[in-house]
Amino acid sequence: MKIKIFVILFFLIISCSSHSVDEIHLIPSNFRGVVTIIFDSTKTVAEYEDNKRIYRIPESGLLNTGGRISKEFHKETFYFVDEFGNRKVIQQNINNESNYDSNEVIIWGNISGSFIKSNNKSKSHFIQYIVTNRHDLEYYLNMRNNMNFENKNN
Repeated sequence: MKIKIFVILFFLIISCSSHSVDEIHLIPSNFRGVVTIIFDSTKTVAEYEDNKRIYRIPESGLLNTGGRISKEFHKETFYFVDEFGNRKVIQQNINNESNYDSNEVIIWGNISGSFIKSNNKSKSHFIQYIVTNRHDLEYYLNMRNNMNFENKNN
């Protein structure tokens, strides 16, 4: 009986000790559109600030980054960043709520997935979300649905 309790406690401790890294997404203050972050790039190294993963989204909205996609529960914080580096928190619509002002720019439709690269048949992972107001959301949803990942990750 003592062995069973020990084994159960051991596995509980191991399962609770998995470490996830919170994320900070820095988005240009005038950006509106689809953000795509493609992981496993060999050209860049993952960036960290205060033990949090940093994603500096370029004006194009497409970021190829080193490291791996987080598959564990973690906190994501989104900021608009102006030309002086000042940050302003962007709200995230997690439950498809409709109680936002139609002109308020927020984060919508955070999704993740993978695709097969045609050049070497390896798999890359990505996350996508939309930065816009409710009024323009349908336009960017259609844009995202028609995106092709071909030649976006080298």
